[in-house]
Amino acid sequence: GNFDIVVSAKNLSSNEIYYTQAEKNKFKFNNLRSGKYTLFAYELFDENDKTVYFSGIWNPFRRASRFAILDNPIEIRPRWEVQGLELAIEPGVN
Repeated sequence: GNFDIVVSAKNLSSNEIYYTQAEKNKFKFNNLRSGKYTLFAYELFDENDKTVYFSGIWNPFRRASRFAILDNPIEIRPRWEVQGLELAIEPGVN
């Protein structure tokens, strides 16, 4: 689409949230602590704050950021590379 994509990883036990920006439809987190995480990806509408998902406004109308959520939590371990995760943000009407 026309917007960059941000991916957030939330640690389910500590509630810490980590952010990264996708490049060429790929994302990578460095140095995540061990644990289980949920992943959430969304279009970046505000370049100044990558940590904020834009939920839209009615007047004047601006649609919400499109998003994707990984269905199941993933487990991260030290020195363990996780590959093959896909988060699909469906195209829609602007």
